Order: sequence, then structure tokens, then C-alpha cells
Amino acid sequence: MNTLYNPSDAAPIPGGLFKMLQEEYQVDPSGGPYFKTGEKIKQGNVIGKDQKGREVVCKCEGKVKRIVFDGKSHCFCVSVQQDAN
Repeated sequence: MNTLYNPSDAAPIPGGLFKMLQEEYQVDPSGGPYFKTGEKIKQGNVIGKDQKGREVVCKCEGKVKRIVFDGKSHCFCVSVQQDAN
């Protein structure tokens, strides 16, 4: 089976398809996220606080891909795209 691989943007999946490695975090809107879309983020950086006031800590190193407000859960959903190793 052929597996294509481009380390700059994705992880290989058998069959030549790529899956973007992303982590999703929920941040309370009262303080908002501490990063903006496009900013680099490192593992261990605090992204914001959750609805209980606890720090939301990034589990990976990468770039903030998008920040969207979710009206149902009343929080910001922060997507971090992992850097390819």
C-alpha cells in the first residue's frame, strides 16, 4: 500500500490521504482566548480559562488555526494545528 507523506502540513494515512493534526480547546468568553488566529503556540502555554476558572493548557506545539464562538455551549472553540515533526 502506498503512503504519501508531506511533513510540512499533514500526517500520513494509508492510501495517500492526509489528516491534519488538530487539538480543540474550549475557552470561557469572560476572559477570552489569550492567543489570536495565526499565532504560534507552544506545549504548556495557557490558552485561556474554562467555565470553572481553570487554566486551559495547550497539549501540543503549533499554530492557532481558528477561533469560533459556540453559542450553544457559550464558549470559544480554539483549534490548534500541530507542527509536523
